[in-house]
Amino acid sequence: MKSLKHKVAKKAHQKACIDACEVHALHDGGIQGSESGVSSDTFADVDTGISVECTSSTAGLVTFFPSFNNFFVSSAIREVAAREIRNLSSEHHVAEDTLFLGKCISLDRGFPLICTKTATIRCEFSALLTKSKSEKNVVVGDWLIVGIPCNHEMGIMYKILPRVHTVSRWRGDSRAQMQVLAAHVDKVLLVQPFTRAGLDLARIVRTAVIAQDCGCSCAVVCTKVDRVGLSQYKDALMSLSALLATQIEIVVSSQDLHFMESAASYKEFAAEHGVHWGASEILQLVGSKTCAMLLGESGAGKSSLLNLLLKRPVQRVGSTRSKDDSGRHTTVSRQMIALPSAGCIIDCPGLRTLPLMGHEAGLAQTFPLLTAAVEHCKFRNCSHKKEPGCAVRALESSQHVFSGSIDIYVALLDEMNSSAHMLDKDISHRYI
Repeated sequence: MKSLKHKVAKKAHQKACIDACEVHALHDGGIQGSESGVSSDTFADVDTGISVECTSSTAGLVTFFPSFNNFFVSSAIREVAAREIRNLSSEHHVAEDTLFLGKCISLDRGFPLICTKTATIRCEFSALLTKSKSEKNVVVGDWLIVGIPCNHEMGIMYKILPRVHTVSRWRGDSRAQMQVLAAHVDKVLLVQPFTRAGLDLARIVRTAVIAQDCGCSCAVVCTKVDRVGLSQYKDALMSLSALLATQIEIVVSSQDLHFMESAASYKEFAAEHGVHWGASEILQLVGSKTCAMLLGESGAGKSSLLNLLLKRPVQRVGSTRSKDDSGRHTTVSRQMIALPSAGCIIDCPGLRTLPLMGHEAGLAQTFPLLTAAVEHCKFRNCSHKKEPGCAVRALESSQHVFSGSIDIYVALLDEMNSSAHMLDKDISHRYI
């Protein structure tokens, strides 16, 4: 007999599924969702005392969930999907006409929300998937084979298809396990705010290393430009431009639209240094049928940026501490959003830490000149600090290398070496 806890959860998720599908149908028909307030039903779990809240509109955000037509489906994905559907039908006797290719567009406290060409529906895990030796943890962006049987209150996830361009970070354990944040990402938007201290260049580089190591292109979105004076803005932007050496695009933005329209001196300086200005330029980075991801720490302005791109206050925005500008977690789920006249974007909770381990390829892409110089150092095990004949340090006087980039490069290289030595001996040789 099913437990009461299971029944309560299923009722809540069934209602969430129906609400999502109703709004999704309006979205497909080109009708804007209602801007009325959020209503909700709460079911109390008598076993744990935990309430399961089922909202009829996640602050209007569900209106912007993508439809299946928003996605580019590669020929490789189509071939794998067709093969897996045939396999499920022949070997596991699942009716082939109930099986569909789907994409995970939301992960919250409920079951994953999957978008297919026929429906957007909450899906539960099949026994076949949970007992599989292959990947069984679903992330936003995943392509899956799902079943939508008749007379069943939810869909059923049978298979996660092979991932490409997975954005992930090291969990910090001794087994080199990675936390996958999202899959099938085309571009990572590194969100970094202007603060009283300028721009956190080391954090920007760290995020860029992870993004490029995952096979994604990336761009830096500098938010909250209205909070700094013109002189501080110029210094920070010049340092960032010199550090990235035009390899990564930069966009300056603010939720203060009046400032963005009136700050002529800020805009002119950005244009002089090849830096983009405003939300329209961000939309240009996310082309039709492509998928981008917002990546930044809490308080960076990701929720405000998403509201700006959607031209509606659909995401709750939190405050930051006045003493250090650090923010709180206001986004607690990972969701994919369809942008107007552009592709899709994945919004996720802020990441306070991004430990590096095994991202040497991404570091090489971010600093190609420094990586090439390593081959010419006098000593093979050169630490690029004080050794004689260090070709990396010899570039400090070069006009082609930003003065601070060498210190950042060496610090990240040291961190990855230290991380590799923390691993268990049976696997550490792969990273040292």
